[in-house]
Amino acid sequence: MTEMYCPQCHKSNSTGAKFCRYCAAPLPAAGSAPAAWPQQQQQQQQQGYNAPPQAWGQHPGGGEAHLAPLQAGASGRAIASLVLTICGLVLCCGPLTSIPGAALGWLEVAAIREGRAPQKGLMLAQFGLWGGVVISLLSGFVFALYILGMIGGGFMQ
Repeated sequence: MTEMYCPQCHKSNSTGAKFCRYCAAPLPAAGSAPAAWPQQQQQQQQQGYNAPPQAWGQHPGGGEAHLAPLQAGASGRAIASLVLTICGLVLCCGPLTSIPGAALGWLEVAAIREGRAPQKGLMLAQFGLWGGVVISLLSGFVFALYILGMIGGGFMQ
């Protein structure tokens, strides 16, 4: 059984496949497309060719960009954002975990809007972002009150 290569992601598929099993792109009919990708890759490696880093969704050799990853659920970054924010509230460690949670939420919301992350993580990322902001502000406020209380208590004695 020979292999054929996807014109979009350049990964090998079985000869009878109609769609790529990695990126779901339609494959050309068997025998109609030469398997040029491994040959090009081998030539580039022999010549010491180092391609510049590819932007998200671009593939060496051209082809249409595939922007959204094929995932069923929320990304790890969206989940980590929410978990860090909740830890900031529950463990009373405030900004130590809620600021990184807010930052991860911000990055994930931007990635979702650009189509680089699955849409299902949007709510988790937004809760992580805004929850982290609120918990950080509340922690700072409570800390400021504590400091003022310590200063005020020192003058009263």
